[in-house]
This record gives sequence, structure tokens and C-alpha cells, in this order.
Amino acid sequence: MQSSTIFNIVEFDLNKIARKATNMRSPIQPEERLAVTLRYLATGKFHHLHAHEWLTIAKDFNEKWNFPNCLGAVDGKHVVIQAPNNSGSYFYNYKNTHSVVLMAAVDASYRFIYVDALECNDLNIPEPTPLPSRNKPTPYVFVADEAFPLKENIMRPYPQRGGLDDSRRIFNYRLSRARRIVENAFGILCNRFRVMRAPILLSPEKVTHVVMACCALHNYLRPESFLGLQETENIEINNLMPPMARGGYHSSSKARDIREGYKEYFTNIGQVPWQHKVLS
Repeated sequence: MQSSTIFNIVEFDLNKIARKATNMRSPIQPEERLAVTLRYLATGKFHHLHAHEWLTIAKDFNEKWNFPNCLGAVDGKHVVIQAPNNSGSYFYNYKNTHSVVLMAAVDASYRFIYVDALECNDLNIPEPTPLPSRNKPTPYVFVADEAFPLKENIMRPYPQRGGLDDSRRIFNYRLSRARRIVENAFGILCNRFRVMRAPILLSPEKVTHVVMACCALHNYLRPESFLGLQETENIEINNLMPPMARGGYHSSSKARDIREGYKEYFTNIGQVPWQHKVLS
């Protein structure tokens, strides 16, 4: 089917989704925006990002949230559903409800860039590059909470047990500030689409389609609706989606070394003046 045929069928005014150019970047053309939306509706899959797109996300994370080489904030939430017939304990969770797990990665501007399974080996992640003003290459990473394992491409906080020295507290604060974006995105999603705030009375398969559609619409609506939120550290929204249970994981020495490198960077050349408020 030709693109002109599609536009005639839907009688779509592309000016409605056109964006203005800024000093920072040129906008995606409206034809491309519509094509991406139609692709998602046809396939049910989000666009797989290329290396140059990941680099743009990393640049935004460093500029907006002061976390270099960051490709996104990841989290998982339970979407509560009615108990499926003959499912036993398969969909039963630690909150004593039935649910499907929404796993997602969000960019620096609250857009969902991956939903469902997040396998770093399949994401076209760029090769390691040095942190600003450094020479040693550092892998690109996602920031996460204690529910996720520490891996070479996933950074989680230092555990609280036994107390933390100042440098670890600063690292945890810097990571938490960057990771908060995904919490806020889930909160916005839950607040905008009220279907997420109560048990969804559909089969797990249909619930997955509903959630994916909500995430896609969230991304489409974001530019007008969330204007100015980029500089907000925390959005006070009552999030009714239960979080994942925290887990204990074994990490590799290389993953621990990468986290140590970030910690050292944040307390030296990569420090920002306001980070020390966490120590007071």
C-alpha cells in the first residue's frame, strides 16, 4: 500500500502532529511520526533503536539529569488483572493479587523506549566511550533500583546494609535522581489512563496489548501534555501500580568495577554543587 493511500484512507491532517524546529534539534517529520505509529499498531512492537539514537538519549540524560553514558531508566510494575481461569499461581504475586509485569525503559524525557522484555544483548548498544573529561572507556548503562541485578549495562544502588560512606551515598543519590524518570513516567501513565488503576477484567494476553497501547499513546501525547516536566525532579502522582519485589543478586567483578568508576567520577571531576545536600 502506498503512503498516499494511507493518508487518504485516514483523512489525516499531518499538520496536527508536526513539531517546530528548535535550536537544539530538528523535529521528526510528521510523515515519519505517523509511519512509526502505524508500524506499532500493525506489529505491536516498539521501534528498535539504532546506535546514533542511543547516543542522543545518553546526551539528553547527561544534560538533564547529570548521569553520563546513561541509555535509560528501567523499572517493572505489576498491572493487576482478574484471576485467569485455571491459571493456578502463575499470575499470583507477592501483593496477594494476580498481575502481569510491565517491564519498561524510559528516556530522559519520560518516553517509553522499550516495553516488556529488556535484553541488553539485543539493543544495539553503542560501544563504550569515556565519561566527560575522562580517557578510560565506560560502558553505556541503564539505571535501575534494587529489584534489578547489577550488570555491566545495568547500574543499581549500593546496598544500605552496614551503612554507606559519603561517596556511596552520593552515587546512590545521582543514580536515584536519574532513575526517578521511570517512576514518574509510570505515574503519568497510571494517572492519564485510569484503566491502569484497577484490576483489568481481560485475559493476560489482551492486558498486554492494552498496556502497550497506553505506552504508545503516552509517547504520542507527551510533547504537549508534559511541557516543562523535564526540569522536575519528582512528580507527585499517586501511583497505584505495585512495584516489583526487591531481589538479591550476585554481580560480576567487572560490573562492580564499573559502578566504582561512576562513584569515583561523581565525587571528583563529575561532581555537581548540589549533590552534597544528600550528606547534610
